[in-house]
Amino acid sequence: MNTTRTGRIRAGIGLGGLSLGAMLLAGTPMQAAPALPTPLITAGMERVVDDPPPDFVPSESDYVVNHEAMETPRGVVGQRTVLVVTGRWTGGSNINPTTVRNTTIADSATSLRGYLGAVSQGKLNLSGDLVADVDFGTKPQTCSTSTVRDKAVAQARAQGYDRANYDYLFVAMPYLGSCNWGGIAQSPGSWAMSNGTPSLSLWVHEFGHNLGFGHGSTFVNCPSNGSEVSAPVNCATKQNGDYGDPMLGGGSKEYPANYRLQAGWLTEDKAKLVARSGMYRLSTLGTDGTQLLMLARSQGWPRLTLEYRQPSAYDTFSPDDNRVRGVWARYSDMARTTTKNKQLDGTPETGTTQDPTLTQGKILVDEEAHARIEICSVDRTGAIVAVAVGNDSPAYCPGDFLIGEASSGSGSALTHVRWYADVAPGTKLRIGDEVTLTGMADFRRSIGTLKNSAFLDGLPAGLEATQVSGGLAWDSTGKYWRHDAGPGQYLYQVVVRVGADAPTQWAPRFKVQGYSQPDWRTMSSPYQVGAADFLIGEASSGSGSALTHVRWYADVAPGAKLRIGDEVTLTGMADFRRSIGTLKNSAFLDGLPAGLEAIHVSRALAWSSTGKYWRHDAGPGQYLYRVVVRVGADAPSQWAPRFKVQGYSQPDWRTMSSPYQIGADDGTPHPEDAADKSSLPSRKTP
Repeated sequence: MNTTRTGRIRAGIGLGGLSLGAMLLAGTPMQAAPALPTPLITAGMERVVDDPPPDFVPSESDYVVNHEAMETPRGVVGQRTVLVVTGRWTGGSNINPTTVRNTTIADSATSLRGYLGAVSQGKLNLSGDLVADVDFGTKPQTCSTSTVRDKAVAQARAQGYDRANYDYLFVAMPYLGSCNWGGIAQSPGSWAMSNGTPSLSLWVHEFGHNLGFGHGSTFVNCPSNGSEVSAPVNCATKQNGDYGDPMLGGGSKEYPANYRLQAGWLTEDKAKLVARSGMYRLSTLGTDGTQLLMLARSQGWPRLTLEYRQPSAYDTFSPDDNRVRGVWARYSDMARTTTKNKQLDGTPETGTTQDPTLTQGKILVDEEAHARIEICSVDRTGAIVAVAVGNDSPAYCPGDFLIGEASSGSGSALTHVRWYADVAPGTKLRIGDEVTLTGMADFRRSIGTLKNSAFLDGLPAGLEATQVSGGLAWDSTGKYWRHDAGPGQYLYQVVVRVGADAPTQWAPRFKVQGYSQPDWRTMSSPYQVGAADFLIGEASSGSGSALTHVRWYADVAPGAKLRIGDEVTLTGMADFRRSIGTLKNSAFLDGLPAGLEAIHVSRALAWSSTGKYWRHDAGPGQYLYRVVVRVGADAPSQWAPRFKVQGYSQPDWRTMSSPYQIGADDGTPHPEDAADKSSLPSRKTP
C-alpha cells in the first residue's frame, strides 16, 4: 500500500501504544464531546450551498436493506478497518478533510473510532485511511449512491488504496440537494455515506445500520395509575423519541445494551434472560456486572429489555436527569438481519419522551408477558429491580430501611450481604405487629469447592417467624438460619410477628462467611417491643388439642380516663384449633355503644347487623385482628370491651375487668400526658 501520496491522512493505531478502549478500561477519563448545533435542515429540504449544517437529522430513507445478508453481524470485535473518502464536485469546494477525519478515525472522543472504543469497552478498534481531495465529477441532477461510491472507490484506487483491503467504506459526499437524506448506509453491510459535511452523530447512526440496527419508535400515552404503568396494550406510538438510542433520535448517545449484545461487545455473562421471579441487580451500562436484563414475550415484540445508565462522555445527561435516575425499558426485536427497539415512555403523564425511565418506586405491568417489574432502588453503580414473571409469586422490593451489612474477603473475592426491614430501626412494636426482613447476598469466588454462607440469627421467645424463604435452612444446633451456595446473587425474606411474650427489645443479627468468618453484626438501634400493649382479657373454648383461644390487648391501660377525641387500639390474637366436622371456629368482638366510633376494623372481622357484633369464622390457624375506637362527645361515662370465642363450646362473653372512664377534659392529669406520643417513630400496622 502506498504511504507517500498526498491526500492520504492516516489515523494512528493508538495513543502511545495504548488504544482508546484500553485507556477507558484503565480508568483514564475522556473529555466530553462538544455540544452539537441545533439542526437547521430536515430530510427533503434542499439548500443551495455545497454543505448543509454540520449536525445530522435521521431520515426514514437513510439506509438500504442488504437482502444478501443472512443475519445481523455478530462478533464485530478486534481490529476493523475503514477506507474514508471525501472531496468535491468538479468546480466546487472540498469538504474539510480535517472535519471528516475528526469525526471518523481520529484518536479522540469526538470520532467514531473513539466512540466505538468506549461503547464496546475496548472490544472494537476501528482504524483506517482517509483519501481526500477526490473529484467526484460533475454535480448530478439525480441522487445515485452507487455512482458516487463507484467514483470514490476508483479515485482511491488511483491513489493506491484498494477498497478490498478494508472492512468498511465511508464516503463523505459533497452536498447533493437531490438526495433527501443527510446520511445513508447499507443495513446490515459495509458502506455508509454522508450528504455534505458529516458529524459524529451521523457516523454513529449510519454505522449502526451497518451493524444491523434499525429505526424504531416509542410507546407513549400508556395507561397509568399512580406509580404503575401498563404496556404495551392500549399505548400509542410515536416515531423516534428515544434520546438514548442513536437510531431513534439520540444523536451520539451510547448504543443501548441489546445492540451491544448483538454486536458481541456485551458478553453473555453480562446479559440475563429472566426466567423466574426474583430480585435482580442491574449494573450501570459500560461497567462490570449484569448490564442487560431481558424478558421473553410470546406476543408482539419478542423481548422486553432493561438497562441503567449514568452520565458519560457520550451520555451527556445532567446528574438529575430522569435518563440517569431510572431504568430504561425497551421492547426489542433482535431478528436475524435487523435489531429494532421501541422505547417505553415510563412517565406518560408528562407528555414528553425526554423523561422515559422508570424511576425508584415505579412499576411496569406487561399483561401480555405476564410480567410485573418494580424499580426498588438506584444509585451511581446500578439499580435493583423486583421482577415477577408467569405464574410465580410476585417479587417485591426490599424494605425502605437498611438495617446493616456484613462482608467477608476483599476485592474480587468479596462476599457481601445487606439486610433491610420494612419498619424503621428503633420503632416501637406492638403485640401482633409484623416486620419483614429482606436480605440481599452477593456471593463471589470461593476457595476450591468451599461455598459462601449467609446467616440470620434465630429469634428470642415471643417472636415468631411466620414466613421464611426456601433458601434459608434452619440449623437446630446453631439456632440460626443459614444459606450455603456458590457464586451468585441471592434474596432472602423472613417475616417476624411480635407475640405476647416478646422481650422488650429486639435487634436482628446476621453475618456472612466466605474467605473469612467475621463476627455477627447487629442492627444498631433495636426495636422496642410491647411497651404500649396491655392484656385486657382472654377467652377459650374446648381443651387440649381442641383448645380455641383468643387474647385481646389495648394500647391504653385498663381503667384509664379517656377524653373526647382519644383513640384506643384493640388487638386480638386468635389461635383456632381442630373443629367438629366442617364447623369453623369463631371470634367475636362486641359492638360499641353510641358515642364510640370504630374508625378502623380489620377486614377479617365481619359486622353482624343482627347480633350487633364483629365476627370472624375460620378453620384452624392463627389470626390477628385490629380495631381502632375513637371517643365521641356522646360517649357513655364507662366502656369495657367485650369479646368471646366459639369452638367446641360456646362460652359467655368476657369483659375487660377495669372499664375505661370517659369524660370531657376536666383538667385532671391524662394517662398519656407523661409521654409525647408524637415523638414515637411511625410503625407498620398489619
